[in-house]
Amino acid sequence: MPKTIKHLKLQAAAARQTALEREEVLKKLRDVISAHGFTSADLYPKGRWPGDVTPSDDVEELPLNVVRLAPGKTYRDAEGNVWNGRGRRPKWLSQALDGGAVLADFLVG
Repeated sequence: MPKTIKHLKLQAAAARQTALEREEVLKKLRDVISAHGFTSADLYPKGRWPGDVTPSDDVEELPLNVVRLAPGKTYRDAEGNVWNGRGRRPKWLSQALDGGAVLADFLVG
């Protein structure tokens, strides 16, 4: 459904109003913080700001049935199919593993 100019103007006015309200709140917060002598270290100990990512935070939780393989390894079968270990496991390798093969059997040097 195409938006009319009237609709877009209303959205712009609402966004402008929200921005003004945010500026007012931020000014009040800064005034209160400075009036009481707080510093950023008092508000956020150890220099950690909200939204900062530490090395322990960015570890991706994988489902139990997913095995992460080290990148750079290459897997090859007798028919010449090749997989570099990145992305989804190819069908030829999944079928071979379902048939009883071991992943190490396909590892190339």
